[in-house]
Amino acid sequence: MPSIEKIIYNEITLPLKGKNLIITGNNGSGKTCFLTEVSNNLRGLKSSFYNDLLRKKLISEIQFGAKNFHSILNFNDIENEFIEELLADARTLSFNELYEFLKFFSNILKNRYQIFKGSNSDLQEKGQIEKIAKINEKLSNNYFYIKEPQHIDNYFNNTNKLINSYINKENNLEIIGNDLNKDMIYYFDAARVSVKDFSFDQFKTYDEYAQEHSITDIEGALEAYLLLNKLALLSLSRSIKINSINNQKIYKLERWFKKVESDLKWIFENNSTKLIFTRTGNKVLIQQDSNFFNFDELSSGFKAIFNIYANLLMRAQIKDLAPESLIGIAIIDEIDVHLHISLQKKVLPFLIKAFPKVQFIVSTHSPFVITSTDNETVVYDISSGDLFEEDLSFYSHDSIIKELFHVNPESNETINISKFIIEFVEKDMHRDNLLEIKNVLDRIEVDLPKLSIESQLQYIVAKNKLAKLSQEGLN
Repeated sequence: MPSIEKIIYNEITLPLKGKNLIITGNNGSGKTCFLTEVSNNLRGLKSSFYNDLLRKKLISEIQFGAKNFHSILNFNDIENEFIEELLADARTLSFNELYEFLKFFSNILKNRYQIFKGSNSDLQEKGQIEKIAKINEKLSNNYFYIKEPQHIDNYFNNTNKLINSYINKENNLEIIGNDLNKDMIYYFDAARVSVKDFSFDQFKTYDEYAQEHSITDIEGALEAYLLLNKLALLSLSRSIKINSINNQKIYKLERWFKKVESDLKWIFENNSTKLIFTRTGNKVLIQQDSNFFNFDELSSGFKAIFNIYANLLMRAQIKDLAPESLIGIAIIDEIDVHLHISLQKKVLPFLIKAFPKVQFIVSTHSPFVITSTDNETVVYDISSGDLFEEDLSFYSHDSIIKELFHVNPESNETINISKFIIEFVEKDMHRDNLLEIKNVLDRIEVDLPKLSIESQLQYIVAKNKLAKLSQEGLN
């Protein structure tokens, strides 16, 4: 089955072995960049969006330097001509061609910069610089940069940093997988939930999607497909010709509807959930007991989930596959976006259950997403480089917040109470303070289930000591 066996990123190996992957980390740590690089790598896009940005920035920096600094750095005419020609074609050069140019340019720049720094150190006295500037017209033109060499320093340092970043970027990420091709890569960016409608009237018919093999807004075909196949099922059921071919078609359609209804029951946590159709046959409704609503009336959280679910469902159908048989890699940026905590706990298990042969690679800020999975999921903290291969579903949300997000989830009041209890447990206190201790413990008891395991243990120990001291006071 097509899957990613291993990802090597920044010299860290992520041994997936076909498992799902959750990427977490601080804001700005590069989660989106990582997912985009994975997607581009799998699609065979070696010159990815981020490499292109880096290339443009690098070319712009060298062009600026050639215009302002290369004369004072004494680049000769042959070097300047060579650099000018390559810069003119730099946007279309292959990685290897630009790589060779950058190595050549980097060596020249380093050599010229060292000469400049050595010469300039001999001209530190302002009077000497001005004296030479009056004699040497060329030096006079560059007097400002000799007097203020930090501009040259910045150009050299920035250019070297960009060159190193670009040269090392190509080997920054490597994916080792089985039987992967770009048609099996399904990418969902964080902007996917613009609260789109699922209204039949707003989208093409399913036949148009199928004919075009369209993947743009393919989730919009879901309602159209449901309506189309409901009509087909009714037509077959009423057909005079009942034969093995028709029976097979009926079985396939009924199985598909049952699959979708089963998924809806799971995500809504309501076994009465089922799909029904308006009498006019142009609208799909979801029924739960005596309540009816359409796809457009879903909350933003459910719409966010259905955007992904419907997309994968329609991809399976266009490939004439049962949803359970769809294979590939689904890459989802910020899987928790727009989701209430209750849905954060369910979104990934729901998708894994609905599409068991799809390998999911997702990013999240949510500890509830992380603890919703089992040992078939690997978690990578891109901020620290830590990799978690064990089952994190046994961890409390507090411990996940502390370990992965490096945040203390307890309030200042809770921390102060905890310190007070520890002091009571570890030190001898006058019995006059027992009433105060009792009041504190009574306050804690109200919210005890919400506290961390550590705080609960402190409470139990303190409660036992209070009982013992109180008993001694009575004797």
